[in-house]
Amino acid sequence: MADLTTQWQVVAPARLHLGFIDLHGGSGSKFGSVGIALRRPQLIMEACAAESVQSAQTPEERIAFYVKRFDETYGVSSRCTIRMTQSIPAHSGLGSGTQTALAVGHLLAKLHGLELSSYEIATHLGRGARSGIGLYAFDQGGVLIDAGIKEQRPPVLVFRQPFPSDWRIVLITVQGHDGLHGKAEQTAFEQLPQFSSRCAGALSRTLLLQLMPSVIEQDFAGFSIAVGKLQATMSDYFSSAQGGAASEKGARKILQYLRKQGIKGTGQTSWGPIIFAIMKNDKQALILKTQLKQWMQSEIETDDSCLAGSRREILIVQADNQGAVIRTGNTGEC
Repeated sequence: MADLTTQWQVVAPARLHLGFIDLHGGSGSKFGSVGIALRRPQLIMEACAAESVQSAQTPEERIAFYVKRFDETYGVSSRCTIRMTQSIPAHSGLGSGTQTALAVGHLLAKLHGLELSSYEIATHLGRGARSGIGLYAFDQGGVLIDAGIKEQRPPVLVFRQPFPSDWRIVLITVQGHDGLHGKAEQTAFEQLPQFSSRCAGALSRTLLLQLMPSVIEQDFAGFSIAVGKLQATMSDYFSSAQGGAASEKGARKILQYLRKQGIKGTGQTSWGPIIFAIMKNDKQALILKTQLKQWMQSEIETDDSCLAGSRREILIVQADNQGAVIRTGNTGEC
């Protein structure tokens, strides 16, 4: 264990999961994911060595789980205090599980003087079983595409570009329950219908010939259309598991509203319930935020229960093109 006066901190981005490329798997690889790292919300976690097991603190159950798994994997005994000072909402589609695991893994690696990559940590802590977007959002940020799963390890990254600095992402939360996770998520995947090779081929063309060049050329219209195509396929495929185009009635209503406004680059991140809309600049994002607030209020006043009974939040965020920051100090406090 490192010097007791050494404190480490991880600041990690959230991520949007825009969808899968190939749920058929006929090529030998399955899933393949597309995503974007986000500056907000962030995860901020700190750790320092503790003088004894009794003085160690790991307040969250999932943090304690990853500490135990890390110790078992690397044959160490972590006496440390870990605290989360800022978190990404769990089960909301923003990748909190992977960011938490990677933050714990990197903090413990620093305290034990181990040189470990994010890929190694994700593999040993059981993250990246379907998607590598959270892993590579942590490592690099930007717009990310992974190549899908061939074995029981995280997928490799095949495309990474910075998200254009002028573009904005509007995150809309209308939350009455969490997105699918754990055993319920596993069951949903097992019960989904066979994904057609035709759809996988169409999505591959959309990514290779439209989404990827649009990011490189900063073509907002082309990128938005490509995201819309990907999301349309995902919402149709997963509708039987989530009850429609999104996981909640309120989220489905917001998605419908956004598409009626002519917004192409919109959809649900992962299992939701957060809905996103990609906007060309800050001005357009602010206009949309104002319109959404006014529309939601008018819907509530007409006794629309699916909006009235939910937590509502609208955030305008930038993409994160850097990835996580890991830093140290000698404060003696944690």
